[in-house]
Amino acid sequence: MSRYNAKLPNGRSIAWGFDYPLQEFFLHEYFSEAEQDALPEETLNITDGVHFAVSSQNTLTPHPKHPDRMKWSNGEILELMNQYPEIPEEHKLQLALDQPF
Repeated sequence: MSRYNAKLPNGRSIAWGFDYPLQEFFLHEYFSEAEQDALPEETLNITDGVHFAVSSQNTLTPHPKHPDRMKWSNGEILELMNQYPEIPEEHKLQLALDQPF
């Protein structure tokens, strides 16, 4: 698995990459520590601090704007990735070309 991480200006963090065993791309966003501290304990246990965790085939936590979407095309994941300048353009290009990075 390739997995890259970045901290966002709002205190949240993201992770993205390619899961070789599952043969899928993924993008996850995590709540900031302050947000996690404010979450109800039962919610935190369910989400483990994850705001969303989307992938090509095995979405774990739906994106809040797309709660019913459990499978994401490369183009849809790329649209989300384009919202994060922290993700290198090379990784976005590899995703667009369906090439693991």
